[in-house]
Amino acid sequence: MPPILALTLSLTFSFALIVYDRRRSPKTSFALWIPSVWLFVLGSRSFSAWMNPGATGGSGAEDLMEGSPVDRAFFLILIALAVLVLIKRHVSLFEIVYRNPWLTLFILYAGLSLFWSDFPEVASRRWIKSFGDPLMALIVLTEADPPKAVATLFKRVAFVALPLSVVFIKYFPQLGKSYDSWTGFQFFTGVSTDKNTLGYLLFAFGLFFFSTLISKHGRTAVDGGRSEQAIAAVFLGITIWLFNVSNAKTALLCVILACLIYVASGLPRLRRFWGVTVIAGLVVFGILEMTLDFGELLIASAGRDTTLTGRTDLWRAVVDLSVNPWVGAGFESFWLGPRLDLLWQDFAFHPNQAHNGYLETYLNLGWVGVIALVGLKRWSPDSGGTEADRDFARFGMACIIAAVVYDITEAALRSMNPFFLVFLIVSMQRPIRASARSPAPQLAATGARRATAPGGLAATVTMSVHGRRSPVISSRFRSR
Repeated sequence: MPPILALTLSLTFSFALIVYDRRRSPKTSFALWIPSVWLFVLGSRSFSAWMNPGATGGSGAEDLMEGSPVDRAFFLILIALAVLVLIKRHVSLFEIVYRNPWLTLFILYAGLSLFWSDFPEVASRRWIKSFGDPLMALIVLTEADPPKAVATLFKRVAFVALPLSVVFIKYFPQLGKSYDSWTGFQFFTGVSTDKNTLGYLLFAFGLFFFSTLISKHGRTAVDGGRSEQAIAAVFLGITIWLFNVSNAKTALLCVILACLIYVASGLPRLRRFWGVTVIAGLVVFGILEMTLDFGELLIASAGRDTTLTGRTDLWRAVVDLSVNPWVGAGFESFWLGPRLDLLWQDFAFHPNQAHNGYLETYLNLGWVGVIALVGLKRWSPDSGGTEADRDFARFGMACIIAAVVYDITEAALRSMNPFFLVFLIVSMQRPIRASARSPAPQLAATGARRATAPGGLAATVTMSVHGRRSPVISSRFRSR
C-alpha cells in the first residue's frame, strides 16, 4: 500500500471514530478538546516537530536549556485557554488548594526552589509550563460527567495516536523508528520520539481499554455498550501489537500489574479487606525478594539485565553529583549546564533524566520534594456513586499503585509528561463548580430520591420520617 494512502485511511478512520464517539457523548463540552490536544502533544512529539516532521530537532545540551519559542507559545496559549475555561466555570481556587494540599505543597515548593536554582530563567519557564498539567486535569474533572469526560479524553487521543503509530512504523520509518546513537540498535517509537514516551501512552490506553472490556458498566451501557466493547477490543489489540514491537517492557509489566489490581478491586471479598490485601502482597514480595532475589528474577524474565540497561550505573553517578540532599538543585535544574556535560561524557546514551522518579525528584527538589511526591500518591477510592463512578475509582487506584512501581525505572511523575497528567486526573480531588453550590430543592419527608447537581456527579440524599438527613454519599473518591 502506498504510504500516503495508508496515512489517509488512518486519519479518516480516526476522524470517523471521533465523530461517532462525539455523537454518543453529548454531555462533554467543547472545552475538553484543550486537554485532548495537550495530552496528544505530550504523548507524541512537540508542536514544532509536527509542523515540520522531516526536520531533526536539536538534542544538544544548549537545545535542552533554551527550548523552542514555538512550543513555548503553543503551551502558553493552551494554558491561557484552560484558565479562561475554569474562570467561566467559576471554579474556586481556594477549594482546589484546600482539597489538594499535597499537590499545592509540591507546586509551591517547586516555585520556591527557583531561588536556589543555577538556572533560574530556564527553571522559571519550566515551572510556568508545569501549571498546564493540573489545569488540564481540572477541565476534565469539572465536566458535567467526569468519568465520561475521562473516557472521551482517552478515546480521542487513542483514536489518533494508536493507528498513526502503526502507520508511522510500517510506512514512514523516518518518523516511526529511531536508533541508538551508540549501538545503532533500532527502536520503534510510533507517534512518539522515543519508546519510553510511547510506553506511557500504551500503559494508559491498555488499562483503559481493558477496563472498558471487563467493567460491568461497559458491558451493560444502554448507549451502545456492544459497539463500545468492539472498539475497545480493536484498540486493545493495537496496543498489544505496539507493546510487542516497541519492546516497552517497563510499561508492559506495569500495565499487567494495573490490570490485575483493577480486577482484584472488583472482587467483593478482596475489596472488603483491600488494605490487608495490599499489605499482605507487600509482605509476600519482601519475603520472595529476600529468599529468592525475586526482583532480579522479574527483571531477567522481562529480557533486561539486572543493571536495568545501565540505569544502576547512572543512579550512582547522579547521586555523586547531587547538589543538596534536602532541597536539591532547583525545579528541573539538575540536568543543565556542567552537570549535564559531565554525564554526557560518561554515558554514551546521553541521559536527560535519572530513569527513576524518586531519584529524579531528589536531584531537583531534595528530600522535601520526595516527601511531597509520596504525599501525592496517598489516595483511596470511595465506593459510593454510580457504576461508572466505581469503575473510574478502580481505574484510578490501579493507575496510582502501578505508578509507584513505574517510578522505579522511569521518571514517570514529572511535569510535561503524559503519565503525570493521567495521574493527576485520577488522583486530584474534584472542585465543585459554582453552579453546583446552589441549595438543593426540598425533598419529601419519606423515601429516597436521587438528585443530580447541575455541574457535578449524581449524589444520593436520604431523608428519614423524623426529618434527619444522612450524609451525602460522594460519587467521587476521598483522600485519606
